[in-house]
Amino acid sequence: MISLTTVRTALVLLAGVFFSLFFGFELPIAGFRVELNTIAVLLLASIVPMRFISVIQDKFITFWILSPFAIIAFLYGAVSLLMNSRVSFMPFMAQMPFLFAAIGLGFELSDWVRSRQVFKIYAFNYIVLISFFVGLIANSSFNDVATLVRHTVELEASGLVTSARRTFNVNDFVKEDQIGTLANNHNRISQHTFALSFFCLSTLALAMKVSPQHRLFGIGALPASLFILLFSLVLLSGQSLGQLLLTVSFCLFVHIFIVVSKNSLFWGITAVVGVNVLALIFAGTEYGQHWMNRLSSDNVSTGRVDRWLYYWGEIADVTVLGSDHSLPIDPHNIVVSLLFEIGPLGLIFFAALAIACVIRPFVNLKSGALRYGIGYTASMSVGLQIVFVAMIAGGYGFPGWAEFSKFSIFVLAHRLTRMPYFETEGNS
Repeated sequence: MISLTTVRTALVLLAGVFFSLFFGFELPIAGFRVELNTIAVLLLASIVPMRFISVIQDKFITFWILSPFAIIAFLYGAVSLLMNSRVSFMPFMAQMPFLFAAIGLGFELSDWVRSRQVFKIYAFNYIVLISFFVGLIANSSFNDVATLVRHTVELEASGLVTSARRTFNVNDFVKEDQIGTLANNHNRISQHTFALSFFCLSTLALAMKVSPQHRLFGIGALPASLFILLFSLVLLSGQSLGQLLLTVSFCLFVHIFIVVSKNSLFWGITAVVGVNVLALIFAGTEYGQHWMNRLSSDNVSTGRVDRWLYYWGEIADVTVLGSDHSLPIDPHNIVVSLLFEIGPLGLIFFAALAIACVIRPFVNLKSGALRYGIGYTASMSVGLQIVFVAMIAGGYGFPGWAEFSKFSIFVLAHRLTRMPYFETEGNS
């Protein structure tokens, strides 16, 4: 008889085929055009019921992640019934399968790491990367793909925007009445590819640290992952750039503070300040200015600040159940969305979730960093990234599948340093 463990492994590996297919390929379902990565979401989310007991027993996941989500969902339903429909209700509900998928994948990955079954992690990464490149080639012409590679390697940002739109076939995921917004849709490509490369590089680093004797299998997947990361950064989304600086700053601080300088707070802070100063210096160079201006057309906030100021002027209309009318424009900020759509109570529960995501990386940080290395600290930085994205992202500030695909490795890192598992593994 086939065990549940085998079934869950098969589901994860099958999900890898669709994990990165956010472009080009869509299925018509119930009148909607559904991207193929939705199949990966559903497959991974189905793991949670199979692991119901272990998920519920994880107090951090249950009380600080799932419970705030469930309460906010209840508030959305109640406010919609008592007042009027909330424009951000469906975008929020779409986060639920993403969250379950991230938890399901994170739990499986943590089991693989703890049991040293790194070949499964390598297999999943190879499936994801092969699927991505095969899908890209199948979705476009060879010349378009070759042009995209050339612009990436030559760090030609402006040319890459054009070739990326053509290669990823942006018209397949932009409605006809939104063609005028094409100028910014390379952001979406950048965010998805950044998340994909971040996931692959973090899990590969963890697997190679846990089982050095099988390191060659992981090294084979590094070039493709690094190319996707380079592509996402040259293409440039302000969101991706901010996430990268958060991750680099966090990882530098942890490894210099803990590993190199033996708990020297001074050198840890110095490293963080140094990397951000270098980023500012780069932004001031001719190439840096060309790169940044191409991102924002001299408006770094790309209109977000104007939207926040607009809603600040409307804050007097907010009651305990939010505003009497739905949001007229996407505020690109989850705080504004929740405050105006379901009131301050929803904001309180999101604050609990956000605080948990910020604090959790620092719990058992030294033990995790020393035992699991850079893959662990990078994975833990996702907690900070999620909160950052919620403050600036489109879609009312709700993180999409790109962010939740990374949230799975945050769950993975959390499980690795969750008692008593960490003590058991450390003593083995």
